[in-house]
Amino acid sequence: MTFSVKVSLPDAEVPFFTATVTDSVIPGVPLPSFLLNRYSRIVQPPILASNPPDIEIASDDDWISTSFIYSGRWSAAYIRPSEGGDELYGDGLHYPRIKPFWIGAKFSGSIHFPDGVKISSKVD
Repeated sequence: MTFSVKVSLPDAEVPFFTATVTDSVIPGVPLPSFLLNRYSRIVQPPILASNPPDIEIASDDDWISTSFIYSGRWSAAYIRPSEGGDELYGDGLHYPRIKPFWIGAKFSGSIHFPDGVKISSKVD
């Protein structure tokens, strides 16, 4: 199976990231969560108080940590640019101009991000 990924800003005419992902013929395998637990922690630094008032934030002075929980299958997949034959991905402004490795992992399933845990506070 091959599918295209295009990501753009709401008012943009051109996507800032495009790619085509092709599944490998190697079948996907379920991996138990405990194999990747040590790599699944995400830490969010304090968010600056200068954010617009309509953006809801969890904290403006605490570091928050969470470990995601996933259920699904991992498989090999191949990535290539979608359009124009350019071997770089991204527009260099909203997404960096990168050249990823030609093969990677594809995850199919669900990922749950539980509430974060405060790990430190701003010192006054």
